[in-house]
Amino acid sequence: GRVTHFVAGVGTTGTVMGTGRRLKEHAKATKVVAVQPDDAWHGLEGMKHMESAIVPPIYDPSLADENRRASTEDAYEMVKQAMDTWGRLDVVVCNAGILRDKAFHNMAEAEWDAVLGVHLKGCYNVLRHAWPVFRQQAYGRVIMCTSVSGLWGNFGQANYSSAKAGMLGLMNTLKVGGALTGAAAL
Repeated sequence: GRVTHFVAGVGTTGTVMGTGRRLKEHAKATKVVAVQPDDAWHGLEGMKHMESAIVPPIYDPSLADENRRASTEDAYEMVKQAMDTWGRLDVVVCNAGILRDKAFHNMAEAEWDAVLGVHLKGCYNVLRHAWPVFRQQAYGRVIMCTSVSGLWGNFGQANYSSAKAGMLGLMNTLKVGGALTGAAAL
């Protein structure tokens, strides 16, 4: 197939900037759409509201052909909008992440919840709406950025390791289910 549009959430900006740049190098007609929260006090964990965030040096607002805003309730609408606008949704990239490193015995519940919320629940929030589309199309791809910490652990990263291991479990489960319909988790 041919990639005509690339839509990505703005988190650390690596996906939207790096992948967007690369796609435009190979196919200048590719449209890059950057999605970021509509408010600094958003509930979209792992995404940045660029006007109120520390902006990574890789971020170039001129790269995106379109900049869209999303509210906390917009995961469903984001998937629906892709379907309404382009007639299909082919790929979801789950790469949002944060760290709240601390020895387990010193870790507050809020630090645990924040990391699992971004990494694991962030995947769930978008995929629960995208997965039925992939099944109906008999095609779709999910790319999740995990970590060796999820397999082997790492000091001070009980929350991060657990979130990444959870993502691996989700990915493997989707891979088994997707094999029946043509959707794949990578």
